Amino acid sequence: MSKVLIQNPKEIIEIDDWRIAEDNKIYPEGSKEKSLYIAPNERIYDFIIPNHKYLFKLSYSRYPEQFWVEIIAYKLGCLAGVEVPPTFVAIDKGTMRVGALVEWFFSYPGYSTELKMSGANYMQMLISNYDRDKGIQHNLKSIKTLHSFLKKSFSFNFNWPEYWAKTLAFDALIGNTDRHQDNWGIIWSYKDKKPFPKRMTPVFDNGTSMGHEILERNFDSFNEPSRLEKYVLKGTHHMKWSLDEDVRIGHVELIKRFICEHPEVIDAVKRILYFDEEKLNNAIMELTTFNVYCKLSEKRANFIEKLLIYRRNNLIEKLKI
Repeated sequence: MSKVLIQNPKEIIEIDDWRIAEDNKIYPEGSKEKSLYIAPNERIYDFIIPNHKYLFKLSYSRYPEQFWVEIIAYKLGCLAGVEVPPTFVAIDKGTMRVGALVEWFFSYPGYSTELKMSGANYMQMLISNYDRDKGIQHNLKSIKTLHSFLKKSFSFNFNWPEYWAKTLAFDALIGNTDRHQDNWGIIWSYKDKKPFPKRMTPVFDNGTSMGHEILERNFDSFNEPSRLEKYVLKGTHHMKWSLDEDVRIGHVELIKRFICEHPEVIDAVKRILYFDEEKLNNAIMELTTFNVYCKLSEKRANFIEKLLIYRRNNLIEKLKI
């Protein structure tokens, strides 16, 4: 479960004096602008780890409030029992840019060297002529093969069905259509100078969700139930069920198939969906009080909550749990 770290509205992080990490130029994956920073050596806030890396993520220029989605995803992960990297509101006062500051989820200070290998690396090893740019062959069956190999070759006894059930359920809950091959991975470490798989990554990079692309002037049109239902149903997961299927399927259908094949994960999915609505409302509405450029408007906060509750209820109904 995600660590519950609290940032109050008076603790907006200023990163102007933070150092840029040496590997900043080789890291960034994806299309949104981001930079890798290192926190100061002294503790500035209880929720910031001194001398640790943090990723400062900005929104698409067309959707300036998008970065708030990453922060809400962390809040929701804490409530739903899904490990999401701690994410906070930060500002670069020199450029007046506001974004989401995401805790780097490996190689913590004082621990042994760790390495993240993205899912794309494994897909390329498993699937000939894998298209890493588009990821059209990205699929769950190949991931199952990967975990079987890791268990046999490295004794990696990770509960992969529960991990993926929780990840798929969380993506369906927030409406994430971008869990591509670089948005999951495995953390490796070393023992006796030999690499071994240590753990799966948390559920990171959740910004393409929660109706981020819908402009505020169009919110009222979603008061029509049929419009809301149509919007939710058209969303699909990035990965397919298997390599031999041509199209991606909807979030609900993908989870249905997964539960059918792994019925032991039902309770894990159920725990994600039965979160406290009042706590969610409090967490989201508090973010509207952060006094920064590009504030989270109350209208968008209410719209995001409306979408989350609708998706949650739809999943409970369709999955019959």
